[in-house]
Amino acid sequence: MVQRVVRSVALAVVGVVASFEPSVMAQAVANPKLQHQPVKQVRPQPQAAEVEAPPPIGEPLRPDLEELPTAYAADSIAVVADGLKPAAKGEFETTAQYNARVEALRPVRTYSFWINGHVDRQYDADRQVLKIQVPVSSCTYFEFRPNCSVSSLTVTTYDARSGYVGTNAFGVTKEVMTVARRHYGIILRQFKGFSADLELSMPPEQARETKDLIDVLVTVGPDPAPNAQYVVEGYTSSSPATISTPVETRDGYTYLNMPLTSVWLASRVSGKIFGKFTPTAR
Repeated sequence: MVQRVVRSVALAVVGVVASFEPSVMAQAVANPKLQHQPVKQVRPQPQAAEVEAPPPIGEPLRPDLEELPTAYAADSIAVVADGLKPAAKGEFETTAQYNARVEALRPVRTYSFWINGHVDRQYDADRQVLKIQVPVSSCTYFEFRPNCSVSSLTVTTYDARSGYVGTNAFGVTKEVMTVARRHYGIILRQFKGFSADLELSMPPEQARETKDLIDVLVTVGPDPAPNAQYVVEGYTSSSPATISTPVETRDGYTYLNMPLTSVWLASRVSGKIFGKFTPTAR
């Protein structure tokens, strides 16, 4: 068993020694030639304009949009999930009040997310087709167990890393790294067996230039079903650290339980849309 040991950190104060050169006036007195040198005018340099960060949730995308805005950031699935997840029922809150608060969180718009996980791009020269595939998980984690009757699509994953010094029962100490991963995804409950295998017809020259520039943008919409739980969370058991493998990992999952309405292939840099697809069951 690995035990945590509190480490003390000593702060060192660094002293700064300033040195002074003879002033220009003193040099001018010592050397009269310096008195007649013209003073150089220093023009102020233009300040670079600050670029405002895009909002974590933007306006809903119109289905008939022909081109995305340049450098379109899409919505943050983490921010969307946090906004749709209701706080726990309060001690002094009635059930009717809690249900009303949950109902007020019901989404009435669509949200769009770039797939930041693995995307496979492969060109078929014989068919002149660019094939793009997004892995679909055949199992989804609900609380502490997987449910393999429900598929899911991973949108992005965040890693949080920290470390500590651990000691085992024999007194051996080791620097241990802790990795906490949070996976955000979309539940494909109405698309069991859904495969994100997409194809674009294009000549080899165009495919060679654009293959690595095409990304996958998915859009989810509000669910008309009543009493839908829009955010579902799950966890996997931790992987404990050992002396031979001093890494401790924990994985958490946050899913949006909203229907997948469209999949676009587009460039997140230029905004060009190469294709639009409507998800269907296999």
